Amino acid sequence: MMRGLPTWSKRRYAEAWRTHAADSFPNEICYVAIGDSAAQGIGATAPHNGYVGLLASLGERHCKRPVRVINLSVSGAKARDVIEGQLPRLAALGADIVTCAIGGNDVRRFDARRFEAEIREIARALPAHALLADVPCFYSGRGEVRSRAAGAIVRREADAAARTLVELHAATEGRTRAEVRGDFALDMFHPNDRGYTVWASAFEVPFLARLDALAPDTAAL
Repeated sequence: MMRGLPTWSKRRYAEAWRTHAADSFPNEICYVAIGDSAAQGIGATAPHNGYVGLLASLGERHCKRPVRVINLSVSGAKARDVIEGQLPRLAALGADIVTCAIGGNDVRRFDARRFEAEIREIARALPAHALLADVPCFYSGRGEVRSRAAGAIVRREADAAARTLVELHAATEGRTRAEVRGDFALDMFHPNDRGYTVWASAFEVPFLARLDALAPDTAAL
């Protein structure tokens, strides 16, 4: 089981995404990812094996068009960091599709009232077509209690802002105990390659729906 390459530093993941964003292609789809280390793909054997990279590849196969990923995510980011550092950069990018998954780091020292206010601000600031994920399953203990509370907030605020919800908690919670043991990288916090396929599966249906709405004439039949 590939559990991620410990020789890949967080900086190398970020540099890889910056290099990818610098490339442009005719007739491209612009995909902007917002979030934390999971959006960076930390724990995967390479950045493109994280859920953002998997979704970009899925989009290219589906639409038969190049997908340019501008990954604004930052390892360690919390909801407040999205508001202060990522959303201000989003407006100028003209994104065709946006995904946002944040909250895993907020769960560690969870302040429900603050998180609710921050997620409300994020949900309202995201473009109408954005996909907003709830918080992944932490499986047991206080982490899972908090992740459920945080996820409920995300679901409520996504609904209030009329943003498309990605049910990440349900996708990760649905794994068997044996599957879960093989879904994590060496740090036992970030997903590995296989774990990220589970994350990508949660996004797949709304992601493809957005691509079809964006360019129905170029989507795969």
